Amino acid sequence: MSHTIVGVCLTFILLLLPNSLKRIGEQNKLISESEEAFAAGNMELAIAKQKALIDILEGDERQSLVRLNLALSYQRLEEKEEALRLFNQLLSETNAEVASIAANQLGLMQAAENDFEEALGSFRYALIKNYENETARYNFELLKRWMEENPPSDDQQDENQTKTVRVTIRIRISRAMVMSKSRRRKVAKGMSRRMKTREATRSRWRMSVAKKPKRSASRKRLPTEKVT
Repeated sequence: MSHTIVGVCLTFILLLLPNSLKRIGEQNKLISESEEAFAAGNMELAIAKQKALIDILEGDERQSLVRLNLALSYQRLEEKEEALRLFNQLLSETNAEVASIAANQLGLMQAAENDFEEALGSFRYALIKNYENETARYNFELLKRWMEENPPSDDQQDENQTKTVRVTIRIRISRAMVMSKSRRRKVAKGMSRRMKTREATRSRWRMSVAKKPKRSASRKRLPTEKVT
């Protein structure tokens, strides 16, 4: 009896094995095709492949990564509503790194619409989910400093300043996305050191100006009589 059961089990495994291998092959193919389409800028094709991957990876922890890639594809395609919807969904993702990246990208989109308070909150949330997200840290510090230097007023804010902070954040994000994690850390540390050096230089300059004695406005009088 035991031999019969073992035989049936072995037959069952062998019947499932080809389907499992086929499924893995489909996954790898879709992953490769979606990456190639994304790199080539063919967002429509990338989205189609990513949606197919999401269906195949149902219940797989890798599905959250594909959903993040799908949101990024919609963002690049400038399908803002769909990108925002997906990024917001990913904020509650159990994968903290995915949630952090989604929050950072959400902040980027909010900053592009001049929703600076919301963007700052998103960058902060990205750091809460993943304290090592140096891209989010850079964006948070940059936007926070800019908001402190440009407090809101009843009048419309200067358009050129708004464009400056928006473009700076965009450029930083696009560069950071193609860097490796170790490279991002090195760049962020280097920028942090440069910022601290500049602040220290400014502080020393202000102190030197404050301590510098004021020149007297009066001039020394020349002797009126010639000494013999």
